[in-house]
Amino acid sequence: MMLFKYILKTLLKNKTVWFWGLLYVTIWLFLGVFVWGNSIDRNYLKYYAGIWFAFDSIISISSISVTLSYSIYYASSSLAYLFRNSSMKPFKYYMENMFSIGTFFVIMGTILELIEIILFSIKFNVIILPGNIILTVILFFISGMIFYSFSMILVIIMNNYLGLKNVGFVSFIPMILSWLLSYSILYIKLPSYVIYSNFITTLTYIFTYSFIEKTPWIILTDPFSPHINVFICTISIIAWLILLMPICIYSLSKIRASSIEEARVS
Repeated sequence: MMLFKYILKTLLKNKTVWFWGLLYVTIWLFLGVFVWGNSIDRNYLKYYAGIWFAFDSIISISSISVTLSYSIYYASSSLAYLFRNSSMKPFKYYMENMFSIGTFFVIMGTILELIEIILFSIKFNVIILPGNIILTVILFFISGMIFYSFSMILVIIMNNYLGLKNVGFVSFIPMILSWLLSYSILYIKLPSYVIYSNFITTLTYIFTYSFIEKTPWIILTDPFSPHINVFICTISIIAWLILLMPICIYSLSKIRASSIEEARVS
């Protein structure tokens, strides 16, 4: 539990994480409410709020994952030594790391929810609350684990096998994919195999569902499009979590010591 407390405390004091995870997405949320929200039909107001809640949540989580992924290659030498010469093993490190990060995302997500509620109440003079608060908390926790595990695997692959020359770009992959996929489903009907096979679109739909407590449209802004299958989305998210956890633990067990200078001079 000492590692859990240390990582959580470190995250709470990290100004960069707060900037990308909260301030950055709050700017987009502000635009969504006060600029792009001027023409919204009041009958669809909660649905509109749900879309923004989902979109901002995914962008926030993916943005923080970029920042956190850098800590892996900065600490690669320390981790390699730690796992080989101490009682700390990859499984224990991973679980405490994930629980601390999941807890942090719950805290961050709760603040983000409050900001959205305040902004919508100022603009539309109505308090719009998430329909299923418990589900949103669970989603923030699970999303943090999935995104960080995915980012960790990418960085370790670069560290161990491909070199650190492009580690900066690779660390941004979760954020780039989040923008592309979560924004696409606002206006485009993606193929079913794309929608249900990746954790970004499925999490976006389930975040929306948790807020509005209704099945979202497959094109989030088109009321004439068919509804998403919430059950398949849920199964996909669980499958990703189960898949990423052992891969991540195995990758940590094989992490190699590397020099930070390698990324600068490669």
